[in-house]
Amino acid sequence: KSVILLFLVLFSVYADDDIIDHGRCFVEPGIEYMFNDIVELKLQTIDDCCEACWDVDECLLFTWLPADRGAVNGTCFLKHSVADEATQNSAATTGWAYSYTGDQPEDEPYQFSFDIFTLSDSEIVVYLWGSDFADYINGDTSVVSVTTNIKSVPNFGHVTQYHSSVPVSEGDTVTDSLHRLIYVSPESLPDDKSNVKTKFFVITEVVYSDSSVDKIEIEVQVHIKQVNEIECEESKPIVMGEVGTLEITQDVTNVEFKNEYENPVVFAQPLSFDNGQISLSRLMKVNRTGFQISVHELEENWDLHSEVVGYVVVEAGSWYLSNGERLEVGKVVTSATVGRNVDQESWTTVHFPAADLFSQPPVVFSQVQTSNDVHWVSTRQKFTTVSNFMVALEEEEKNSEVHGGEIIGWMALEPGKGQWSNKVSFEANFKESVTDQWSTINFSNSADKMHFTASMQSYNMRDSAHLRYRNLKSNSVQVKIEEDMSEDNESTHENETVGWLLTVGNGNLEAYPDDCYDEKPTAFDLEVDAVFGEVTAIKLKDKGQKKTLKAEITQLPSRGTLYQYEKDFESAAALSRNGVAIVQPGEVTDEKGRVLYVPGEAGSGDTFSFILKNDIVKSNVGVVHVQLIGNSHPTPTPTPTPSTPTPTPTPTPSTPPSVPGTPGNPENPGMEGEPAYYTPFVFAVILVIVLAIVAGILIGFIYKKNHTGYEIFATLRNSLSGSNNVYEQADSARADQSRTSLIDQLSVDSEDLDSD
Repeated sequence: KSVILLFLVLFSVYADDDIIDHGRCFVEPGIEYMFNDIVELKLQTIDDCCEACWDVDECLLFTWLPADRGAVNGTCFLKHSVADEATQNSAATTGWAYSYTGDQPEDEPYQFSFDIFTLSDSEIVVYLWGSDFADYINGDTSVVSVTTNIKSVPNFGHVTQYHSSVPVSEGDTVTDSLHRLIYVSPESLPDDKSNVKTKFFVITEVVYSDSSVDKIEIEVQVHIKQVNEIECEESKPIVMGEVGTLEITQDVTNVEFKNEYENPVVFAQPLSFDNGQISLSRLMKVNRTGFQISVHELEENWDLHSEVVGYVVVEAGSWYLSNGERLEVGKVVTSATVGRNVDQESWTTVHFPAADLFSQPPVVFSQVQTSNDVHWVSTRQKFTTVSNFMVALEEEEKNSEVHGGEIIGWMALEPGKGQWSNKVSFEANFKESVTDQWSTINFSNSADKMHFTASMQSYNMRDSAHLRYRNLKSNSVQVKIEEDMSEDNESTHENETVGWLLTVGNGNLEAYPDDCYDEKPTAFDLEVDAVFGEVTAIKLKDKGQKKTLKAEITQLPSRGTLYQYEKDFESAAALSRNGVAIVQPGEVTDEKGRVLYVPGEAGSGDTFSFILKNDIVKSNVGVVHVQLIGNSHPTPTPTPTPSTPTPTPTPTPSTPPSVPGTPGNPENPGMEGEPAYYTPFVFAVILVIVLAIVAGILIGFIYKKNHTGYEIFATLRNSLSGSNNVYEQADSARADQSRTSLIDQLSVDSEDLDSD
């Protein structure tokens, strides 16, 4: 939004105590607009700030904060547009740099011109008159009406009424009571231009009770910058940051970025411990092309010395790293202050863009990006969850006052490691129980060209504290908590949790923009029935989801045993056994996302969780709820069924455990399409074989009356092999022999049978 407070154009007609003329600017005391800074300047007077805004082409307004606590210079924030509604701040003053053409001849309208800055393919609110002017007009009983009409429309883009999407035409009356319009820029600029200017005019008429009329002609100049579309190719991330290491002193060091950013956030902490003086790093003037940094010491301990600090520059926004981890980077403006002597501690809660971005609480880094208040300051954090965290400013321990408002930059990513580009790798994690004594952090891999960044994650003790590091080696680093001791000489600090980031290599950082992944995979919760003593196949992917999606176990079951899926159960690899992890949760090897589950201890149910992912994007966490049925007592892990006896002397391979479930089983959707291996089915097959053997014996005895024992044995043998020749021989024998009773046939002499 760009709030255009042009009620000042009537300044020569109406007097308003709240509007002050400072040189070429008009200002509003007690009003502040956040964000959209072009640059931050240290100047002596508000008039200097006004002149600076005029000297910068893109400057539309500025915020002025006077010198505080004995400082010589105040702070001047030059802004290119307005990002939000005005806020009340008694210490701040907002100034507007307008072009006023001067007094006009009688009966001619007053003429004014102002600029707004916007981007291609976007909308911006144009406030022709501010709320203060509307309040003034409404309070003036001599004013009969105020009407604004469109004199001309822009030749590039279009203008709409505030509550409409229909473009206005010449002569239309502005319908909004606050005289607001919407400027809509085109999707792209012509002829590959990087920026374009256009303009439109309106005329406001103020009619008074004495029938007099004031006319004000307003020229709105629109500056449009082309936004380059991001190439959303999964195989091609974009440059969104850089890393490096600096040696700095109390003197300001200017750092120029290797790349140009729209909204960069810088993290440059902790300092090394080369000198031993109590100190921390202080960032200043973070903008699109670089930043300033210096060593900040307490005044009573000031001693010029140098320290080493690693830094990370990241473009604000939502990103995916190459290992699929989510990265969130942003800024928050706050004066929330904590400390042992602060009467009323306050915290600011930062919410991540969505509640399910992280599968576990991320590592969060925070650092002050501005120097509005020159006093000693660092950040403290606490209560990080998957959806938010809390952050505050912390001054030196002896101070009890609230620190002036600052912009805090923050970055959140899950613990893990991977490539941040083809030249830079990273590892991020937590270190528990860090105190005022040195603690060692071990890295998983040895490396060189390392840059170390860290932030405290907890607020277990209210003493003012920050981090220091030393002995950064190829596989480890030492960190400790340092108190400022501005109030006393006591420096003991209790256990705190530290989040750390190691970047290895020099070069750009690359990631995949969140905007390139509108269709993110979804993991659905599953309800599955499992029978004690049997193996259940569970399919984690839905039928409609892409084959390229891979399943990954994030939490193993607490009671049962989980296996990678294999048709041959004996070759299935166990991930856990009876609730005890065998390997770390990880990727499911089956391309269909199937796993095998075996109930373990007694109980009514069990759970485990998973996610789905492609090469870049991860889904939410899905939970498998297992309902256990059958014997409600501990059941050992099933063993393969013993081999089934057959007439052949060689034993057959072991029969695999049963895998319940049939294709399309509505009671177990997780097993849809799985093969069915039922234990009753095995028993049925054995029963059929036994009945066939018995039937063959009976048939042989019935049709082999008066045959020798050899013939009976041959008949039995061949009946099992299914030979048709046996039956032909038997028919021939029956033609030559008389038929006798079954009892006579069964009385064949055993000796004759043995000899045969």
